[in-house]
Amino acid sequence: MNIPLTAADRMLVLLAHYDPLEDAYVYPPEMTQEGISEHLDISRSHAARELKKLLERGHVKWSTERVAEAKKKVKVYRLTATGLAEAARLDEELSEAARCAPRPPDADDLTRFGGEMPGPRFGGD
Repeated sequence: MNIPLTAADRMLVLLAHYDPLEDAYVYPPEMTQEGISEHLDISRSHAARELKKLLERGHVKWSTERVAEAKKKVKVYRLTATGLAEAARLDEELSEAARCAPRPPDADDLTRFGGEMPGPRFGGD
């Protein structure tokens, strides 16, 4: 089962992984607009539009901080309490979908019930 996630949803899930870094001295690049866009494989302008929407909804906040491998301070995005709750909801939804997804049969499943694993047939049989 494949759950469609928007770019904003993926940003929430990504930033949730960095939530414990609230008072870090140096932040990872994945918490910047450029890092988010690279990590999610979206354009930087797309990341900017989605971050703006998340800011308006109150899901993220930003501050200017030191970032690893950056020469100057840049904007770092973090989840608010609302954003953290939304990320937790998305995570639960994804976990539930993974639990409910059908699993393809393996060799043990088929032989347990007297079947054989299908395989390629070669020759003139």
